[in-house]
Amino acid sequence: MFCNEVLLEEMPPKLNELRMEGFHNLESLLDGAMDHNHCLEELIIWDCPVLKFLPRGGLLTSLKKLGILNCKELQFPTYPSYSSLESLYISHSCNSLMSFPLDIFPKLYYLGIKMCRNMESLSVSEGHHLDLLVLEIGECPNFVAFPSGGLPAPNLTRLKVTSCPRLVSLPQNMHLLLPSLQSLNIEDCPQVDHFPEGGLPTNLNRFVIDVSEKLFANRMDWGLQRLCSLQILLFSNLAGDCQDVQSFPEENLLPTSLSTLGIAGFPNLRSLDKRGLQHLTSLEELWIKDCPKLNSFCTFMLGRIIF
Repeated sequence: MFCNEVLLEEMPPKLNELRMEGFHNLESLLDGAMDHNHCLEELIIWDCPVLKFLPRGGLLTSLKKLGILNCKELQFPTYPSYSSLESLYISHSCNSLMSFPLDIFPKLYYLGIKMCRNMESLSVSEGHHLDLLVLEIGECPNFVAFPSGGLPAPNLTRLKVTSCPRLVSLPQNMHLLLPSLQSLNIEDCPQVDHFPEGGLPTNLNRFVIDVSEKLFANRMDWGLQRLCSLQILLFSNLAGDCQDVQSFPEENLLPTSLSTLGIAGFPNLRSLDKRGLQHLTSLEELWIKDCPKLNSFCTFMLGRIIF
């Protein structure tokens, strides 16, 4: 039996985990192959470059984890057949996928989407609430929008968006719709030039952001000082276009709760401002990187200074 010609006509009934890798001639998974299995919880499909179809009858209702990697031709089925799916990861796959429908996954707690070159947006029906805990989107060059009106995920604790050059805004109404958000990463998204009206969620604990010149110019309007739970804050300017920043941070910019502050990639930063740092009584670590002109430190108590 050649694996490129025949996959499985019928899976063993007690199979719990299935990993398919390197089926270079496989175009579809056989309908009926999963009908007699009620135990399969994890399915990983990797490096099947011509695979186009999952079983038309739908995936098993027992499936909890699905990973799809390097399957560019796969047409991701968007019919509601994911009643038990808890974790979904799609990487370098599903080139036909343009809008990702979140509300067909009633139990999904982890969603990772990476290198899906044609995906433009996430969508969700009005009035629908998501059970997501973690959402990660990376290296999607045409991703432009979160759902209209915001991301209704009251349990979301982590949001990470990286290398999405066309994205212009974070989800709307974050302060209302994402009350549990604790970790936020926004990196290499140069078109994001403002934060949503209402600001960031107040329970935010960790915030990592790669800023554009326009976004950083409005930093006093971010409302960071209102984030009483924020402990880790890392600023970077990978593009190096924040040429006007010579002193940082301004007075009343940062919250008193910070224990770690990172600053990287500011080519003309020359000094740290005592007025912006002296109230940070919980600060233990200060990270400074790629700030070649920094030559003046204010005097304040600090546990660690790392260059």
